[in-house]
Amino acid sequence: LIGMLLFELLFHFIPHNYKEKRLRFLIMLTIIAVSLASLLPSYFILNSGYRALSRDVAQSLLLQSADDINDLLSSGVYYSDMKDTDEYFNGRASSSDQISSIELTDEPVPGGVSQILDTDGEGKEGCLTAMVSESFIKGKVGTAVINTLITSITAIMISIEILIFLLGLLIGERRERRRMQDNSSHQTIEEAGLVRGISFFFSAFRYMSVAFMSIVLAEIYKPVSVLGHQIPYEILMSLPLSGQVFISMITSYLSGLVIHKRGWKKTSLMGMIFMMAGTLASAFAKAPIPFILAQMLVGTGLGFAKMGIDIYAVAVSSEEDMPAYTAGANAGIIVGFSASAALGALIASIFGYSGAYIVMTVLGLAVFFLILSFGMNVAPQDEKEEKAEDDKDGETTGIDLRFPAYILFIIIPYFFIMMFVDYFFPVYANSEGITTDAIGYVMLVYGIVTAYIGTPLCPYLTKKMSASSLMPVILLILAGSFFAFSIHNFVIVAALIVALIGIADGIMPSIQFMYVYDLPFSKKIGFSKALGIEGFFSSMIGAAAPVIFGVVMMYGNGGLALVAALIAVCAVVFMLLNGVIKGRGNKKKTVAAAMVIIISAS
Repeated sequence: LIGMLLFELLFHFIPHNYKEKRLRFLIMLTIIAVSLASLLPSYFILNSGYRALSRDVAQSLLLQSADDINDLLSSGVYYSDMKDTDEYFNGRASSSDQISSIELTDEPVPGGVSQILDTDGEGKEGCLTAMVSESFIKGKVGTAVINTLITSITAIMISIEILIFLLGLLIGERRERRRMQDNSSHQTIEEAGLVRGISFFFSAFRYMSVAFMSIVLAEIYKPVSVLGHQIPYEILMSLPLSGQVFISMITSYLSGLVIHKRGWKKTSLMGMIFMMAGTLASAFAKAPIPFILAQMLVGTGLGFAKMGIDIYAVAVSSEEDMPAYTAGANAGIIVGFSASAALGALIASIFGYSGAYIVMTVLGLAVFFLILSFGMNVAPQDEKEEKAEDDKDGETTGIDLRFPAYILFIIIPYFFIMMFVDYFFPVYANSEGITTDAIGYVMLVYGIVTAYIGTPLCPYLTKKMSASSLMPVILLILAGSFFAFSIHNFVIVAALIVALIGIADGIMPSIQFMYVYDLPFSKKIGFSKALGIEGFFSSMIGAAAPVIFGVVMMYGNGGLALVAALIAVCAVVFMLLNGVIKGRGNKKKTVAAAMVIIISAS
């Protein structure tokens, strides 16, 4: 109610002229103000709640101890005979975190919980007093307030994405989105908010099971044998994700061919059907093999749906607007991942894993209809095979090596960089005594800086630098931070590197799209096909990178320094191949030399 009143006041007293950005600002200001204001009553409610709980626990302990003392008094023991009772009562108090001490006193102590005892044979009265642990209450309330704050931040992030989508739909120009639209002229024909919103909703569906997928198989585990040999437990646990990634690797490649013929929308909708079938099958899987097959069915749809969503941002934007559209879509994906993983864990704790997969299927159905209703149906571009263009400097080559060089020297090292976030930081922080909650907060910061710092930076940076220059520069900056950390490692530095990677992750996907889009290779076979090939290799590298990175990190700081050196070498070689650094000699020789350097270093 306060929020509604506040928005009404802001709406009338702050000039906005019905401009989208100003209206968005008014709504977000209202949501943030109400979220922050809710922390104060939350603190008092939580404080009184934990204090009441502690007093109840104290009262229960006192009743037990009082019965023991009253039994002694009824047997003729006097209070004056009870000496050295501190050890006994301290043992009782230590059985509960909520109680700091229990004492035998003559009368109640202010601020404590007291229980009046019977009168002894001398007519003397006694009292048991328990002191509530203030440190316990402070710790619990502090943790609860932080969780409330994190929940508010997550809710605000979700609100921003939904708001951007709704404003794009309601305030943007009225457009035809169901009938096939021709955009062969490469104009911006869709609102950026809708592109970002659809990416967000799809990501929320895709990543909802991240928090519990690996746990499900442990719950339904039964020994599985192949050709008379039992599959080891550890290997079986990895098969759902490995199977999903492997199948999505194949369908990512096939999706390029399908999008080339049918367009992104039909391809994504087909992928969503497969994914929903897989999640529904996962809900009813009661043995390892059916569950693994269900996850492979999810992977089948994932390759088609994800690639279609990726193409969507490019298909409806001009080359000038492409950085903003692709960066916005990537921000929506990051926020969707950050929010839905936590939401999925909450749903699983309430409804169980089968129930969570059913809820996930329902969410997938909602996303399916969102794409069907609001995704612009853009005709596949007429991507006729063309002869590869010459380099800008007039130098011609028989074979354009830039696409394989991009896979080798940009995609592969960037996957290793992401392993710092997904693998190294959680393991390292845990070994340094950092709690799981604190690690989760750093991951939340990663999502925030990706969506709200890296994404806005992307269009600005692409106006200053070309994609072929910006990508290796980002790699060099991150390689330098890795190397510095390998020399003097501190948890705070590792957290800052995670934030730095988050900013880079808000920039890189967009400029990768731009780079691949402008390649003669893409002009020749078609952008959707080129992106499908990239998706194939990305999925393959994504499956192998965690294992390779884990082996490298067996060597500790030395392994991290080696990763930094290899990333730097890849960045420099990529610059040479793209003419960012003017070098002499044939580009093929440069590639060969670089491969020799990398293999030798490994």
